[in-house]
Amino acid sequence: MSLERLVKEIKNNLLPLAANRNEIETLDRIITAISIIDRKYFVKNKNDAYLDTALPIGYSQTISQPSTVARMLMLVNPQPGNNLLELGSGSGWNASLAGYIVYPGKVTSMDIVPGLVENARKNFSELKANLNYEDLKRLDNIKFEERNILKELTSWQEKYNRIIITAGITREQEDLIHQLANKVLTEKGILVCPHIHGPLIKLKKENKKITKETTLEQYVFVPLLE
Repeated sequence: MSLERLVKEIKNNLLPLAANRNEIETLDRIITAISIIDRKYFVKNKNDAYLDTALPIGYSQTISQPSTVARMLMLVNPQPGNNLLELGSGSGWNASLAGYIVYPGKVTSMDIVPGLVENARKNFSELKANLNYEDLKRLDNIKFEERNILKELTSWQEKYNRIIITAGITREQEDLIHQLANKVLTEKGILVCPHIHGPLIKLKKENKKITKETTLEQYVFVPLLE
């Protein structure tokens, strides 16, 4: 499959899930980012880059299915100027997409596996070496860190407009994710994360309270490591 065909397939699959004009515009921004932030720089076998499927990246982790990545970005609704936090750097692709979309905002991508952080930085550098100047500058405010915010939550100070968790949580971990949302989301901030098996979760902070929605679609993810 080509990049052009993958992009068309993702848009066709997700457009029916867009409930209004704002969500359609968000999907358009995501599709543009996927067209430019080429997945081939983030996978081991470049022949598989444009398959709409999850692929192994080592350390028992995967780069998620492109349509799933796009769906999560749709739900988190990244806006230009946002401060976005990603938990689970993986290959670096999702953070790169998010950074392109939120520019001139910033993305901080964290992982607790040193090798994944190193690989994400390497993939990110390869991508940047193959972009034109205009696209390259949109990635200025992305950083990858070996860090575990969940272990530092009580003392954490920085706030985020958007949070994406790229690994699946258990039912027992859901309370911890609510604590994360309550502690570090800004007002009207959004957090999106999956269960290991089940729907995607969307938490929104309004009037200092956290509300929860879940998708009708079901997904399978590798477990979130603490």
